[in-house]
Amino acid sequence: MNHRPSLLRRRFRGRGRLFPFTLLLLALAAVLASLLLALGCVTASMTLAALRARQLGVVAVVDVAWGLGFVVVALATTLLGAALGTAEWRSWLVLALVAVWGGRLGWHVRSRAIGEHQGKEDPRYEQMLGGSLAEVGLGTAVRRVFAVQGVAQWFVAGPLAVGAVLTVEWAWVVWLGVAVWALGLFFESVGDRQLAAYKARPREERPPVMEQGL
Repeated sequence: MNHRPSLLRRRFRGRGRLFPFTLLLLALAAVLASLLLALGCVTASMTLAALRARQLGVVAVVDVAWGLGFVVVALATTLLGAALGTAEWRSWLVLALVAVWGGRLGWHVRSRAIGEHQGKEDPRYEQMLGGSLAEVGLGTAVRRVFAVQGVAQWFVAGPLAVGAVLTVEWAWVVWLGVAVWALGLFFESVGDRQLAAYKARPREERPPVMEQGL
């Protein structure tokens, strides 16, 4: 399979022994810029989520921001890669995969919050914070929930940011990743449906622990 050299490689090709070192510096600069861009996206998404949580009075908004935040990071870093000339078909494929996964997760969590929790706070967050958002204040929620999940999101999104500005020499690695993504999406989707069906049954008719399905 023929690979089109990246813009950085074409620009500095043929400059003698300085080429490998120069290309390395440019690659490191691109990776750093992409990671910083991802950090900015995560900070913005978690800030918006915190403001929305204050408006609604529920911290569980952060669960929706978790999935959608990865989509924002993937989009921003892919556009950065396109500006640098490193984006290729693989970059847009990864963006599409992240968009499908993050969009599905965000929609599922939002539907659960509206249906199962009826727009009220997730009891797990009340237990974690030691009370409702109105009782503990937004500052406590930001320190214990939004900041923690933001750091975790940036760490998990690191490979997205790095991969958006670097190239892949072996196409089989890409398709192996697609296969892993498809398997994970299948288990998540089917598992969520099975859990929803379990919770829809009356408490007296269902076992205390879900032991069937995935």
